[in-house]
Amino acid sequence: MEKFRVFVFPLRGSLLTPRAVLPLNIFESRYLQMLEDSLSTQTPIVVCPPPPSILDKPARLRFLEQVVGAGHPQIVNRRQDGSCVILLHGKDRVVLEEILMEKPYIQCSAYLAREFTEISSANRFRLNRLRNTFFQWAEENVSEEEMTLVEQACETPEELIEASISVFVKDISIRQQLLAENDLNDRLLQVLEKIDQAKS
Repeated sequence: MEKFRVFVFPLRGSLLTPRAVLPLNIFESRYLQMLEDSLSTQTPIVVCPPPPSILDKPARLRFLEQVVGAGHPQIVNRRQDGSCVILLHGKDRVVLEEILMEKPYIQCSAYLAREFTEISSANRFRLNRLRNTFFQWAEENVSEEEMTLVEQACETPEELIEASISVFVKDISIRQQLLAENDLNDRLLQVLEKIDQAKS
């Protein structure tokens, strides 16, 4: 199991997921340093909400064993005051294993989360149902010029499911649970369940 270093950006109410693009306004000096270090070393950045309080775990250990999204930053705008607007491009699901450094920002060792990405034959019609639901939403909310980009970004089952989670699941804690699911079939069933619950 190959392990690698990631930088951790704890941010309440935010979660990076694979294939998503997360815009961020970076202004704290330690996270500006994280940004520069990530760009110079090609080290992935993880964005996730601070874990809930756990009585038997000190705060510094609550991040460990979480499945989170990791990606690479793109600077959109550097302001005169030193702050930056960036886009963080989600790439992989990773498991945080060990804290390597805590200052000036958290650095962890991580490894790629196991994933089963083959949609079972029993779930093919459910995948088609999700595709129809997602593109119905897209037709109502996305311009004609952008629709081609949306279609290209949702070609595989995994891309479609991740995009649907981003659109239809607003609760960060539920999105975190879905991110932790190793089987794409389970994520498919759960996002359809959330869509049905929202309609009822």
